[in-house]
Amino acid sequence: MITKMDKALLSRRFMRGVSCMLQKERMRFKLRENIGKPRLVCSDVVLTTDFLFSPMNHQGDSGQLLIAKRKGMPAEKYLVKHEATDCACNEYVYYKLAKWLNVPVPEVILFEVPQNEKRKHFETEYISGSRWINIANRCPTVEQLINNDDYLKIWSQCEALEIMFSESDGIELVIANHEQLYRVDTQASFNICFHWLDYLGVNIEIQGHNVHQFYQKQLEILLEEWRSKNIVRELELTLKQLNQLSGRDCASWFWEPFIQVQDITRGDIDSFLNVLCYFYPDCVGAYYREYIKILQEKSAKYLKYKALQ
Repeated sequence: MITKMDKALLSRRFMRGVSCMLQKERMRFKLRENIGKPRLVCSDVVLTTDFLFSPMNHQGDSGQLLIAKRKGMPAEKYLVKHEATDCACNEYVYYKLAKWLNVPVPEVILFEVPQNEKRKHFETEYISGSRWINIANRCPTVEQLINNDDYLKIWSQCEALEIMFSESDGIELVIANHEQLYRVDTQASFNICFHWLDYLGVNIEIQGHNVHQFYQKQLEILLEEWRSKNIVRELELTLKQLNQLSGRDCASWFWEPFIQVQDITRGDIDSFLNVLCYFYPDCVGAYYREYIKILQEKSAKYLKYKALQ
């Protein structure tokens, strides 16, 4: 007789087998896409073999987290996500854009797994690391945020970014030991998640349909939904609530990211998306390029709307 425990074990093994199959197909697809590209040389990309990894006593929506310390330089330390296919791309793109917008987000790097890597730490080929922060306050209160102008400015900017980057998991702010306020845990962004990323690059036919092409079309649908979304009412409501909570006029801080995003050029965007596309299918880079282009258009319209009021 097969017990419930046996069934659960068989189910986990089956799902693990499916995940491994999808990963192998994605990696084969990416290998073909990368043929002809120049050799990847970028300070954002490091080799897993240069680091020591250990599991954290924490498992959340991103799965089992790891701590990475560079060999011989243990002070260089990262919080590593590797189980969900959306963590690396969303957190890397979020960090790059936030950096341009002067919003403090921990540096995000991408890990490359060389052929001589024998350790079995990683559940997917998409591995990101956020620069380790020694956190003094994991959940600052509203009072702490509004009583410090620097904190209130960052909070106001993050409220704007939550809508600009289509975040779906709220805003997490922490205060580091050196009293800097950071926005952390940003993988639930840009409307794109593992539901699509698991299958992009799986270039196989099922019942006459190509899996990769099907999910590529889903990305186009996501972009159309983003293009047609009117965010003005949501922005106005968010700013009103922010002003009420803080007892201050936060408008100039809230509007700042919409002004600054206009200055990000195609070259700036390509500088990091070309790197990302050594790991993810090229269509994922195309998705972010179009998302950012639409964001710039929406930001310009919002600022024009405010100027006419």
